[in-house]
Amino acid sequence: AEAALDLCLLALRGIALPPQARDYALGTRAITRDGDGDYQATAAEFLLQVTRRQHAAALGADTAAPKQKIAVVLRRDASELERRTQADLVAGGANRPQLELTMVGAAAGDTDRIQALTDVLGRGFRVAVILGGGNADLAAACKTAMAQGVTILALHADLPADACTYSVGNSNPDIGKLAGQTVRKLLPRGGIALELQAHADSRAARDVHQRFAQALSPTEPK
Repeated sequence: AEAALDLCLLALRGIALPPQARDYALGTRAITRDGDGDYQATAAEFLLQVTRRQHAAALGADTAAPKQKIAVVLRRDASELERRTQADLVAGGANRPQLELTMVGAAAGDTDRIQALTDVLGRGFRVAVILGGGNADLAAACKTAMAQGVTILALHADLPADACTYSVGNSNPDIGKLAGQTVRKLLPRGGIALELQAHADSRAARDVHQRFAQALSPTEPK
């Protein structure tokens, strides 16, 4: 959520990042009974740090400036991750006096979110965060919004690269790899592991499963 808010703020300040600085698949942490586990950083993590350093002045709080509005487009069947992320967005927005977050589409599925996104255009928002979900129709609506000058940030959303300006989410392949490696440690002599997936048809679930299965293989790719 913090990364998403910073990218939104840069967009509102008129700062466009280069193509290589638009996809932020961030790291994850392995939680164990013995402690918090080790954080698995990704290349995007370091890129985010560099971006923040380069634009520190633009990201600074400016209480005298007019508030900049961001629309957060929600969905009815939000996952637990999305609900936690929404709360994190609200908390992060409270720490940024120059930002004003408006939640829209809370009672909508992906189909109704298209109308919510249309309403966002009519209300003059320049930045919209798509929180979770995604399908071809929503992607088309996002492309239309981008063509009209709106910055679209996909946050844990299953949108193609050409349907969003920025993308922020977990590094799902790393999550799958870490889960598989953990199972191998728990079952050093082999055994049966049951994999449960939420939204199994999503890109995130596919990415997690692929690396999970590879990590369990005797010939795991490096």
